[in-house]
Amino acid sequence: MQIRVFNVPVFATEAEQDELNRFLRGHRVLEVKQEYDAQRGMWTFAVNYMDGQKTPMQFGESARQEKVDYRTVLSPEAFERFNRLRKSRKQISDSDAVAAFTIFTDKELALMAGMEQLSVEALMKIEGINRARCDRYAARLLAGQLPVAATGVVSSTAVSEGERTDAALVSDVPSAEV
Repeated sequence: MQIRVFNVPVFATEAEQDELNRFLRGHRVLEVKQEYDAQRGMWTFAVNYMDGQKTPMQFGESARQEKVDYRTVLSPEAFERFNRLRKSRKQISDSDAVAAFTIFTDKELALMAGMEQLSVEALMKIEGINRARCDRYAARLLAGQLPVAATGVVSSTAVSEGERTDAALVSDVPSAEV
C-alpha cells in the first residue's frame, strides 16, 4: 500500500482538479481522507492506493470494448461468410434459448470467417473456444442447422447437393470450407 497527498485550492481550476481525478481513475484506491485547511484555503487529500493493479470499474463506466465494424475489417468474401455464420448463430441462439454471444462472439466469428479451412482443431486454436463449445455448437453453426445424422455428419438426405451452400463441421470430417 502506498500513499499520495494532493493539495487542491478551494477555488481550484479544472486543470488542478484533473490531476487528482486522473490519479484516482488510474489506480486502485483503497481510501481517501480529506481535510480542509482554512488558513491556507486548501483541501488536502491523502490517497491510499495499491500500485501496479488495474482500477476496478468506476460507477457509470462501461466494460464494453469499442464496437468493431467488421465490414471494414474483413475482406468482402470473409464478411459474407461472417454474416452467414452470424445468421446460423442466431438460429442456434433462438432454438437453444441462449444469448448469441455465449455460442460464439462476433470476434470469434470474424476469425472463423477469415479462415480458409475450418475444423474442430482450427476452431479450438481461437482464444476462448474450447472443446465443449465446439461439441455443442460447431456442427450446427457451420451447417446452418441442417439436420445431423447419428454419426455427426450432415445428413445427405437433409438437402440435395445443389442446395447445400455451407459445408458441415463434424468430428468425423477433418476439415470443411465455409
